[in-house]
Amino acid sequence: MKKDKVFSNEITRHDLKRLRKKYKKTQSEMGVVLGVTKQTISNLETGRIEMTKMSKEFIRVFKILNFFECDKLIQIILDREI
Repeated sequence: MKKDKVFSNEITRHDLKRLRKKYKKTQSEMGVVLGVTKQTISNLETGRIEMTKMSKEFIRVFKILNFFECDKLIQIILDREI
């Protein structure tokens, strides 16, 4: 992954799905982390609805952590029940 892509302002639905799959999380589990329903995650990933600024910032943080190979920290965040 290129460094400039990681820090890019462009966050896409593909980023959400790719990160979710990498960490073996279901749409329901990702919904808990983002504070939305499974259906909302599905709609975000398929492009039926657009991401909010907060969702984009959340994904950007995960992309940065992923770039710096902070897998354990990411897993702790994703496994935490909110």
